[in-house]
Amino acid sequence: MSAFLCTPEHLAQLAIAFCDDRYEKAEPRNVVLQMLSMNKESLKSRYRDSYDQFVDGSWEDYEAECIAAVSKGKDLALGWVDLYKMAQCYAYQCCEDQDIWEGGYQIGHTFFNAHRCEALKDRIVTNNNKAAYEAAPWGSSSHTPRYATADIAINIMDLIKETTNA
Repeated sequence: MSAFLCTPEHLAQLAIAFCDDRYEKAEPRNVVLQMLSMNKESLKSRYRDSYDQFVDGSWEDYEAECIAAVSKGKDLALGWVDLYKMAQCYAYQCCEDQDIWEGGYQIGHTFFNAHRCEALKDRIVTNNNKAAYEAAPWGSSSHTPRYATADIAINIMDLIKETTNA
């Protein structure tokens, strides 16, 4: 596999999306640094002798760039599909150190690992598709049509097409 360093803007938008949840108490500023820490550990694992070459300047400077990117706020041009794919990219760039990446929620205060990345992807879908999410049945039976609202059936693929064409 390979890995690269995600840009400050990439990490910032994911941190903002993660914190844009009514139950989340974390601050995007802290989350972006946890994401960067995970990305950095993956680079260290993959490129032991040359991981410092991924930044111009120091890692502290890159941290400051990430915090500055968070300060700019949510990029309204990014749709939920964009954010979801960015989360998948982040996951791919960060999985080189499997011990940390798969370490579970216990180390989530230090590293934004697989456990938290899955929560992020869930939030991206549910927070950006509230109507479809709320309309979907909790369970399934032969009497409950999938993705049905009061009198309109929603096809999830139509939602995806609308979002990507907008």
